Amino acid sequence: MIFDYFGDLKSEYIRSFLGSRNLHRSGPKTQLMVNIREGIDSGGLHYADLVNFLDTVIPWGKQHVFLYDGPETEVENWRLQEYCHQHLQQNNVIQLLREKLPLILPRRLSISSIQYTPGEELKILAVQRREYKERYPEHDDNLTVDGVHIERHAYRQEVLRGIIIFNWNLVSNQARLQISQLPSKGGYETAEETFKTLTQPWLPLNLFNKVDLRRSITRLNELECAGTPEARSHGLSYRTLG
Repeated sequence: MIFDYFGDLKSEYIRSFLGSRNLHRSGPKTQLMVNIREGIDSGGLHYADLVNFLDTVIPWGKQHVFLYDGPETEVENWRLQEYCHQHLQQNNVIQLLREKLPLILPRRLSISSIQYTPGEELKILAVQRREYKERYPEHDDNLTVDGVHIERHAYRQEVLRGIIIFNWNLVSNQARLQISQLPSKGGYETAEETFKTLTQPWLPLNLFNKVDLRRSITRLNELECAGTPEARSHGLSYRTLG
């Protein structure tokens, strides 16, 4: 599965990884993946190397992002390293500090790593095994059993490595929650609430005020249509005319 996840990356990312390991980085993606497989078989590469690279790239792939303004009453405390370590120790999560994300994916969303830079940044990472079924209509079948017509619809079981990252900028006191793309539309508010439940005992995210981006998104779309874009949209639709 890790090998498959790596194969889903764009070729330039795979070439960058191969170059950092002094391995051959030329050719189409199929050849690049052959080079990866040969590196693993020879012992020059390990699956952990692939996962570590995935962890730096995947959070910037397709995702849903919530932005927040942080609580003024709390940010001063979290800027202090002594407070942070003591607070995490008291809430029995200090062992997650600077941990790497696990190779084996938990079936339920779980906090797996906390990264902290005193006075600058607090980052909380959670992972989950996401399973879903994807339609494969080209393998559908029709048959007749005892004179009864039966249609069989084909599905394939898929497993995704779901990642949610909460990043709190302790300097600007602004935060974002990055949720890697879910298998189906919607569900991001539910994922947000699940994550909030996990951090509630030691970092209540209900203290953060969610930023309303609707006007900003509309304005970005207007600028793009006027030929002076500040961002490039992949797709856009409005729920209402307002």
